[in-house]
Amino acid sequence: MQQIIATLFIYLVVSLPAQAGATKWLDFKLSGGHIVLPAEVSGIPTSAILDSGSQFNAINTAFMGKHDLDYNRVGKTRINGAFGEKTTDRLSGIPIKLFDSETSFDQVIGLSLGHHTTGLLLGAPLFYGNIMQIDYPAKRLRIITRDAMTLSEFENINIVDQRGSGMPLVNVNINGKSVWLILDTGNSGGILIERSLAEELALITNNNAVTGAMGATRSAYIESTRVDNVTFGPYTLENVLISFNAEGNSINLKSQYSRTGTRIKGKRVAGLIGYDILKHFILTMDYGRGQMHVGLEQSD
Repeated sequence: MQQIIATLFIYLVVSLPAQAGATKWLDFKLSGGHIVLPAEVSGIPTSAILDSGSQFNAINTAFMGKHDLDYNRVGKTRINGAFGEKTTDRLSGIPIKLFDSETSFDQVIGLSLGHHTTGLLLGAPLFYGNIMQIDYPAKRLRIITRDAMTLSEFENINIVDQRGSGMPLVNVNINGKSVWLILDTGNSGGILIERSLAEELALITNNNAVTGAMGATRSAYIESTRVDNVTFGPYTLENVLISFNAEGNSINLKSQYSRTGTRIKGKRVAGLIGYDILKHFILTMDYGRGQMHVGLEQSD
């Protein structure tokens, strides 16, 4: 799957004038904090959610049901959601049109993604092979070739590709404590951490809000509170909302959506960082090389 995505973007980049080194800016919509791109599946217009916190690409089972679509089943995969585990089909031979380019996806996971108008979830493989730039304030993104930008000269935040999972981890400081969080464009909230870390940060009080949360596989209760400051790259944000699993509820924070049976090594994952933080910034990322720049929109 990763090779297919990389091939798609190589096509997109080399089809531009040689001196350009980047695709044109592609506008996206924000829906509940999710990046939503236009796409087609089997010639049917739909929407695709960009989710850097997913190890794989997925097709919405509700979309398939609505349009009576059936694809080759090539096996089963167990996946981890934030609140549990389930087994789902792996599908192949799915005709996709994305960014005006047509291709066919294999090894796509059948997954419940809510309303049938959302057809696809595009995961971490989309970010590999080139530099991706996401401009949250302007609601646009583009792909830049590595030979067009020396990102190492501009990087201002630590990012690693978690061995065994392919998840992008960024180094964030919460109330003075350094932690590694999955950079998760599919997380519509702010920061979600483990309860053990919340205890360490003295965030557990009787005044915390408790709500239900739905993951890919099942629901759980989470607590929410605010922390004094979060440092993300060279920037510090104050009074940031942070959530964690309520007592007696478990969460899996290796990834929002990940395959089971993968040996996770490297940095310890403490949580997820999502839209409520990312929305302020322009992110320029090369996951494969572990390089990233965090910037602000330039005022006129």
